[in-house]
Amino acid sequence: MNSTTFKESSATMPPEALEMVAARFRALGEPIRLRILQTLERGELSVTRLTAAIGSTQPNVSRHLRVLQECGLVKRRHEGSTANYSIADQMVFELCELVCSGIRARLAGQAGALNMTTPLSRRARALRQTAGPRTAIGSVSSPAQPKKRAARELPVFHGRTM
Repeated sequence: MNSTTFKESSATMPPEALEMVAARFRALGEPIRLRILQTLERGELSVTRLTAAIGSTQPNVSRHLRVLQECGLVKRRHEGSTANYSIADQMVFELCELVCSGIRARLAGQAGALNMTTPLSRRARALRQTAGPRTAIGSVSSPAQPKKRAARELPVFHGRTM
């Protein structure tokens, strides 16, 4: 990224340019648009292939592609009657990686804080050892059939998961 800070660059930016910056941030505020960008990071795709990869409807994907195109994040290329989309500004991945790394650090800090709680009493440890595995909501499951917690999907940019 450029060494110019936002504070330095925004002080001289006219209101119209700041609106363009705000439009990009608004465009990145929808999870489906982030999934579209993740998918297009691998290369150009048609709307049909994007729809299948995202698992959404064609009108929904087209609407989000239009928003991403209007703010300059994706570009469209026509090949006959097919519209193919690709990333127009690779800088979006640097921005996403910056945000994701900040979230990773925050989550790691929270996890570290949780691990530093006071030690369990002997009775609490004994109960935990004899009670068996716990589910996500804290109830005890039978050791023969432990309940599985649903895995939460985290954004992946440049091959890294948050």
